[in-house]
Amino acid sequence: MPPEPPERGAGASAGDERETTEAARQPPHVGAPAIVGADIGGTFTDFVYWNGRAVVFSKLPTTPAPEDALLAGIARLDADRADVTLVHGSTVATNAFLERKGARVVLVTTAGFGDVLEIGRQNRARIYDIRAAKPLPLVPAVCRLEAHERLDASGNALVPLTDAEVERVARAAEALHPEAIAICLLHAYANPAHELRLRDALRALTPFVYCSAEIDPAYREYERSSTTVFNAYVGPLVAGYVERLQARLRCPLRLLGSNGGRQVGGPLRRPASMILSGPAGGVIGARAVARAAGEREIITLDMGGTSTDVALIAGEPLASRETLLEGLPLREPMLDIHTIGAGGGSIARFDRGGALVVGPESAGANPGPACYGRGGESFTVTDAHVILGHVPLDAFLGGRMPLDHAAAERAGRAALAGRAHGDPDDHDLVAFAEGVLSVAEAAMERAIRAVSARRGYDPAGFALFCFGGAGGLHAVRLARALGMRGVLIPRAAGVLSALGMALADTVATARESVLRELDARDDAELRARFARLGREASAALLADGHAGESLTLLPALDLRYRGQSYELSIPWADEGAATGAAFHAEHLRRFGYADPTRTVEAVNAQVTVRAINDGFPLPELPEGEAEAPERRVTAYFEGRQYETAVYRMARLMRDQRIAGPAILADDFATVLIPPDTMAQSDRFGTIHVTL
Repeated sequence: MPPEPPERGAGASAGDERETTEAARQPPHVGAPAIVGADIGGTFTDFVYWNGRAVVFSKLPTTPAPEDALLAGIARLDADRADVTLVHGSTVATNAFLERKGARVVLVTTAGFGDVLEIGRQNRARIYDIRAAKPLPLVPAVCRLEAHERLDASGNALVPLTDAEVERVARAAEALHPEAIAICLLHAYANPAHELRLRDALRALTPFVYCSAEIDPAYREYERSSTTVFNAYVGPLVAGYVERLQARLRCPLRLLGSNGGRQVGGPLRRPASMILSGPAGGVIGARAVARAAGEREIITLDMGGTSTDVALIAGEPLASRETLLEGLPLREPMLDIHTIGAGGGSIARFDRGGALVVGPESAGANPGPACYGRGGESFTVTDAHVILGHVPLDAFLGGRMPLDHAAAERAGRAALAGRAHGDPDDHDLVAFAEGVLSVAEAAMERAIRAVSARRGYDPAGFALFCFGGAGGLHAVRLARALGMRGVLIPRAAGVLSALGMALADTVATARESVLRELDARDDAELRARFARLGREASAALLADGHAGESLTLLPALDLRYRGQSYELSIPWADEGAATGAAFHAEHLRRFGYADPTRTVEAVNAQVTVRAINDGFPLPELPEGEAEAPERRVTAYFEGRQYETAVYRMARLMRDQRIAGPAILADDFATVLIPPDTMAQSDRFGTIHVTL
């Protein structure tokens, strides 16, 4: 049976012009203002536009100056108007960090703590690797300044910060010609006064001055320093990008954060919050489409050309307070997304021991996989699918980019050279392609287990929600291998991150350290603390134009057993005893044990404030006679040849059943239904496979 109508935030789906026409037949959604979600990826820039009557989607190649493609797409949609809001995710901050092309940052810290970034923690990522090196800090030693001041853990001044010292630090910083400045003084989370004095003085050198007391007012010196530096490192580039956009746009601009929420208007207080904005949009889009399909517990798998992002949604997406980016800690609220270097462009090779390895090296977009016909010579996951007949050569990107089977064969034979007796024959090539897919899928299995079983969730209780250009090619095999109960593949698979941006709530957070035993706290004091943090976070949303009655406040405590190093975030249950009981239960679920007799410490308090986005209606498929296959091709599954039906996804009818083997071709994605498998489209065009 088709699922019930969507809950709030139901979204759009991808397809061709026919689907856009169908969307226009839907009744207007009262109260849903016009909005564009736009996601800039490494290869394509995606758009989802709700114009008040219909959902329209579009895709353009990403340009060297990424804002050019964004502006061209908005102009093509005729959406650059004051009554249309643009919600945008970008890789500007990500690329600045990964390519080490961020700002020249000067770090100001307490005397004796200039090497905190260098020392870090004693943890080693590869404990048995004697050659393992610590990651290089973003601020070299020559750009770290030490201020003669000192606070104790309660925020009391042990060494006052004098006016003369402020002037000395300012002169020393000026001599280093900073583009941005990060200030992280010892125990500033308990008393920000010294940091704020330095901030006011140093803003004469650059407008990009970031204080740890404003960026991350929580204890742990290394993580607080690293997070503040991250924001300073990417801040000028993000600000320049946003300014260029705003200068050329008439529509209001909002940016998506790594927490899956729209950021409030005005200057970004924490520019590093954009680092995972694209993948976060995909998770929000998946949540909306899955709910429309009647599913609340899913594991998402977003497979693109270079990488695969995996996340778990147990009613709501799992969130994280801290992540490591190339070994450097960033303490920023974000969705818990696990990324691996396995995508359609991942290169297959044999290592020195003769083992088959797939990724993380990628053929990229240019020249790309060999089958693209652009001169690429490496054999990739996409080439393996071409060899096996899983991707119709004339249906890739809606037929706009024919694939070259002969080029994929040449790359495969070159990769196999010396591995077979004599020249590799067709059987060797098929076996090699199957092996490449198996290795890539093994990496994806590990990623799915990393976000599920290792966090206390059994993947068997979840459906696998696949999107991205290549996710649907692996969905059923992965779900079967993991014992999952089913697969969902949305019609919007190729533009789901942009859809999530259009559907995202607006979010603001306020956080501070507590550092006290939970049972020693007075509940009234904690309620007062949450009320103050709630007012602080709400102020930003009220200033952004959101009505007070539309705001939802979500207070939480970071709790741990005394002696532990890290915490679990537990929603505040309006009293300490109930919140402590919830902590014991979550600790048992997550780690397999709990000890209610042990003292529980409250480390941080946080309030998240949301302005709920009511979304827009999901276009529905027409009812009618089931669409017949366009044609039949020969494809390999588990080493055997099968006659395989090819369907156009955009032409499927509501509740149409599809027997495998079958290929569902879309303009921006391909779905593979293996033999002995039955799939069905629902009223919104989402493909369901029950296992």
